[in-house]
Amino acid sequence: MKAAYSTRFSALAAFSAVLGCGANPSGGPEATSGTSGAAGSLGVAGVGVGGASSTSAGSATTGGGGQAGGAGTNALGGSSGSSSTSGAGGGGYTNAGGSGGAAGSTDSGGGMGGSAGSAGANDGWVSIFNGKDLSGWIPLIHKSNVGENYMDTFTVDPVGKTIQIKYDKYPNLSFDDRCGLLYYDKPLTNYKVRATYRFLDPQAKNPVGWGRYNSGLMIFGQDPHLVQGDPMFPPLLELQLLGSNSAGGDANANLCKPGGPTVMQVNGHAPGGSCDHSMLAQNSAPPHADWVMVEAEVHVSGDTKVYQTYPLGSEPVLALTLSGPIWNGKPMTGGYLSLQSESQPCEFKDIQLKELPE
Repeated sequence: MKAAYSTRFSALAAFSAVLGCGANPSGGPEATSGTSGAAGSLGVAGVGVGGASSTSAGSATTGGGGQAGGAGTNALGGSSGSSSTSGAGGGGYTNAGGSGGAAGSTDSGGGMGGSAGSAGANDGWVSIFNGKDLSGWIPLIHKSNVGENYMDTFTVDPVGKTIQIKYDKYPNLSFDDRCGLLYYDKPLTNYKVRATYRFLDPQAKNPVGWGRYNSGLMIFGQDPHLVQGDPMFPPLLELQLLGSNSAGGDANANLCKPGGPTVMQVNGHAPGGSCDHSMLAQNSAPPHADWVMVEAEVHVSGDTKVYQTYPLGSEPVLALTLSGPIWNGKPMTGGYLSLQSESQPCEFKDIQLKELPE
């Protein structure tokens, strides 16, 4: 967006039954020196989070490592039980059921390391991009009719299974102010959405002034078929997606408010101008060529929360909260989500949705 400023994952890796994230079994029995103790039992996968890891595994020098806990979808896998003096295995991290931690290594005279944990269930998350085509998505690009994918702005890479936003077919490679959106074609109320993105080069010629390494994940958008007047930015709320050296801001997940909607509060205070800075530190936007994961937990009442996960596999960080979405003086009771085209090529993958109770 034009202003200088403008999402995670609710599924956090957890390692305690107190947190409701799975069992926390003890390790196997102690073995005689030089042999493997029995592996600890597998941690039960929690609801969208990693299962607990085995916390003990025989004696310090003779026990076998416990198994890693199972991982929920897009969550860190549980660590494997330690083996002798070896360190724990790292947690797995994928989008279709995270794998468990790797087995711990052995020590001379010590037991075998724990085995990797199993993948967790999807826990209600569904993919809304099939990796093959744009079925279920609607383009709306400034200066074009709804449903018209001008010069293949939005394309699919079936090998990488990504939605790509590109301008290589534009006349003279000129952007020509054709800011656009790709809408998921279902209205939503309360839900979680997550996506992984990165920026590509080169930028289109004659870009908008704020467009370098700048895109967005849009929420509370108006039905694209009802948008009137061919605005450059239809009514919606934007969660800014930025990369380092962006012309649109210096930190990720800012809130922008084009087309009329606003909010009662952002990050616990009244909103400012057209965009509000996230809670992330200034000059902290991730490198523009790196994959970054964002998640928004969207509520029509209460707090909408936005998380950033960078680098992938690390703990998510709360970046933004907002509440009380309003348009034309009335509370917003839902809307459409969309991906933005704003002159810098980029691509999205692992786009998933989980609808929540109203």
